[in-house]
Amino acid sequence: MNYDKIQYPWADHLGPDDVIGAACTYDAAPYLPLFTEKHFETGVERIGTLRYFVYDPTEHGYSADKKYPLLFALHGAQGGMHDRVAIDWAGAALYASPEYQEKLGGMYIVCPLANEYIDTEGQLRLAWPESDTPGDPGIYSEEQRKVLEPVLRENPDLLKRFRSGSIYSECLRTLLKTVQEDYPAADPKKTVLFGTSAGGYMAWRLVIDHPEDYAFACIMSGAYLPAESELIRISEAGTHVLVCHAWYDELVHWPIFVAPNLAIYERLPNFDTYFPEFSRNGAKEIIDIPGNPGQQGQHCINNCIQQNLIYDDGTPYDEHFPEGMTGYIRKVLGI
Repeated sequence: MNYDKIQYPWADHLGPDDVIGAACTYDAAPYLPLFTEKHFETGVERIGTLRYFVYDPTEHGYSADKKYPLLFALHGAQGGMHDRVAIDWAGAALYASPEYQEKLGGMYIVCPLANEYIDTEGQLRLAWPESDTPGDPGIYSEEQRKVLEPVLRENPDLLKRFRSGSIYSECLRTLLKTVQEDYPAADPKKTVLFGTSAGGYMAWRLVIDHPEDYAFACIMSGAYLPAESELIRISEAGTHVLVCHAWYDELVHWPIFVAPNLAIYERLPNFDTYFPEFSRNGAKEIIDIPGNPGQQGQHCINNCIQQNLIYDDGTPYDEHFPEGMTGYIRKVLGI
């Protein structure tokens, strides 16, 4: 099929049998009401109260006398303004489904919302990457800079955009600890971290600052370039990381956010990657977003993770994940 190369900037890379299709073939809506809304006082004046949603497996047939993993899932930019839909955008809604819960033997799911808003100039404020401190380009290794060199020639200030902290970092850590205390059936040694897009930035920051808090982190189209030293810190802590990113991501570009770290991910223990050429839905179609064709679909690799990396016909997205994402989580957590 011939597709408009302006509308679909990656059209030249499509195969003869590729079809551009729907954003997803699953329905997340039935699972959103299973989450209970709660509130957390951060003690940070600029942030105030955080809303968050919790799925408790012991309210859905699982014994309160057992311990269960906990999934801490972070939505992408503007998700905080869309209420429960943020759970879906974090790639976590279907993990509350009976099918996924059974595969995992029960799992808590926690999805906090950033206190985002659009200011009078149309700018998004108080998203996860909000910072009071400038970035530090000096954290990047010489090898990382060499890969980035062609990009940096056109934009020498690029690395300054990678900020070294978030105003949410410590209050999110405190929220996680609070939830673990409030739900004693949640096993703190089996905490899973999901982050997509801006939530991927936030997930990187959380696992870099305190890798001991997480057994496993899944970074989906993460809008942050970790320094080599930061990745080594995570690896040495024993935390497992799965980095997921499509080659033709329209928003978080591969040459900037992935390419400088390819050799590092390959070298370090406890790091795995899922780097498909295209993000696809359950029908094996190229993901497209209604109302915004060709401009965001490849960024939505969180849809693939929510699809459990298993196509609708039962075949895996990738031979390295024969039992899908739930199988990979079971393997990493030893459950």
